[in-house]
Amino acid sequence: FMMVEENCTTEEFVRKMNAVKIFDETKRPGLVKLFRDAADYPLIMVNDMELGYPASKLPKIPLSTLAAANNPEYVRMFAAALAKEAKAAGFSGCWGPNIDTPTENRPCTFARVAGDSPEAALEVTREIFKTFHSYRFHATAKHFPNDKGMPFDTHMVAPHSTMTKEELLEKC
Repeated sequence: FMMVEENCTTEEFVRKMNAVKIFDETKRPGLVKLFRDAADYPLIMVNDMELGYPASKLPKIPLSTLAAANNPEYVRMFAAALAKEAKAAGFSGCWGPNIDTPTENRPCTFARVAGDSPEAALEVTREIFKTFHSYRFHATAKHFPNDKGMPFDTHMVAPHSTMTKEELLEKC
């Protein structure tokens, strides 16, 4: 995150960054257009879109629901709708999908997981990535299986673990 001088113009502000995440849902459409118009370079616009494009009128679908349906076509339809809507709104990609597994009693993550094993999660998320790729929509896998051992925010830096291979295998 970056602080910019108060008297900075929008163009000056945009030129000082290379990626944007807009937290305020109510201001998103106007800010996306403002930043895109002000940038004189390809600006990366991303957001969390775990349940679909946030401003969509389509139902929000938890990843665990898609996985439980065990139907790759449903996964592709979800990913295609998300990519089309987000791109139409000016986004170039998203933070997601989650590839975590419910390895601990963390109820808040259950709706966000794509399977109960890394292999099951990979089946679902592979379809999402392939579909996003076909729409030229960028994605970032996040919340790797048992990423609780990572001492940083995996939205901001490439995920890696400080645990040994043995420790990682033991936790999975």
